[in-house]
Amino acid sequence: MTDEKYLAPVLSYRDRIKAVLVGALPWDGVEAVLVRLDGHVCWTAPSQDLDEPLRTWFGAAG
Repeated sequence: MTDEKYLAPVLSYRDRIKAVLVGALPWDGVEAVLVRLDGHVCWTAPSQDLDEPLRTWFGAAG
């Protein structure tokens, strides 16, 4: 089951990002993904902190 801890950093971007919990992802060892509007995955967890990719792709938190 996807861990809700990955949703917390997204709350400041809720005007620009839609967060969805899913039961399972199709990749081994991947707990969460950040997908750009064009369909490209730009972050996966576990890896680096989510804050930097959010700033890079969506600007400053609102």
